[in-house]
This record gives sequence, C-alpha cells and structure tokens, in this order.
Amino acid sequence: MYKKILVSVDFTNESQEILMKAADLAKIHQAELNLIHVNVNLSALYSGLIQVNFEKIQNIINEEQEKFFKELKQKVNYPVNECILGMGDLSEVISQAIKEYEIDLLIIGHHNDFLGKFFSSAKTLLNHINIDTLVFPLKGNKKSS
Repeated sequence: MYKKILVSVDFTNESQEILMKAADLAKIHQAELNLIHVNVNLSALYSGLIQVNFEKIQNIINEEQEKFFKELKQKVNYPVNECILGMGDLSEVISQAIKEYEIDLLIIGHHNDFLGKFFSSAKTLLNHINIDTLVFPLKGNKKSS
C-alpha cells in the first residue's frame, strides 16, 4: 500500500527505535525508506548582540548530522534511500519534502509531556500535511490519566 516512507529523526537514541519500526513497515510494503531531520535556522534566532559566525557553526552541526545519518543507516536492516537535512520551520520543511519526494507515509515520534500538550511540533505538523502519518510515543513518556 505505501510506496515511499519518510521518517523524521532528531539524532537521539529514540530515533533508532523509530527507524527500526519504520524499516519493518517498509519491508512489509516493499516501500522506499527515507530519513529527514530539520534544523532550526540559527541566524533567525540571533538577536545581534554579539558577533557569531553562523556559517562555521552550521557546518559543524551539518558534519555531525551527516555522521549520525551514516551511523543510523548502518544500524537499520533495510536500505535507506535518501537522508534529507532541512533547515527552517519543521512543518514547512517536511511538507516540502513530502511533495518533492512524493511521500505517502510520514513516521514521527512524539514526546507526550506536559508542554507537548500545548506546544507540540507533531500537532502543528499534522495540521500542515495531508498524508497518512504514524506517530510513535517516545520512551520515557508517562501515561496521562
């Protein structure tokens, strides 16, 4: 049923767990498996009080993230087609990737904490996309009563 799956990762150990589940699903559907991570645009957050070399900082971050992508791909027992590294608003970047790569299933993780009930990036993202989405609760979550 699904042909192209996109998994949002955040470079934590929880990402590996989500990717393993996504790989199992991709096997069942014989689907293409893709990864995406979205960075905050550091220069957009800058207040201008001190001089900062954002290009150098961003290059260091990108190198670390490429390394993490490589390590993550080696740990999964299914081929990863694309590793997409975006920058900017999470909802906008993922929406654009969905269109560009013709994704038909998005897999994301969600921290079910107190602040998440009010400021959830997953909730905002779900309001911007129109494809099937699988949301995995991330470890360490407490069940709400």
